[in-house]
Amino acid sequence: METIVSRLCIRAVYVAEPGKAGWMLVPAHCMSNPPMSPQARQQAQIRHQMADDSKGDYSSVLQKFNHEQQEHYHTHIPAIFQKLQDMEERRISRLGESLKTYAEIDRQVIPIIGKCLDGITKSAESINGKQ
Repeated sequence: METIVSRLCIRAVYVAEPGKAGWMLVPAHCMSNPPMSPQARQQAQIRHQMADDSKGDYSSVLQKFNHEQQEHYHTHIPAIFQKLQDMEERRISRLGESLKTYAEIDRQVIPIIGKCLDGITKSAESINGKQ
């Protein structure tokens, strides 16, 4: 346990040795870490390695995501828009062809309709209301 005295680079340490049990003040190196046991050192190394691995994994996943995002916005989306534009151009040209075909057929039908109307007119003129 450290006390306020540790600011002066002195550390209060509890000693549990037989005959010396109790608190004692020992010099401490300012800004230094306490000595680590081999198990604690191993755990710290494992955690440090895991952190480095996680950073590497994050970096590779981020690079992959950035590459996919760049490919999506600069390759796939323009291709989709190009296909939509091609489809719209085909639709417009087919609509024009359909209107042209309609007009040609309508021109062919109009004389027939005219003949039918002439026949209706003749029939109407031949009707005698007294009969």
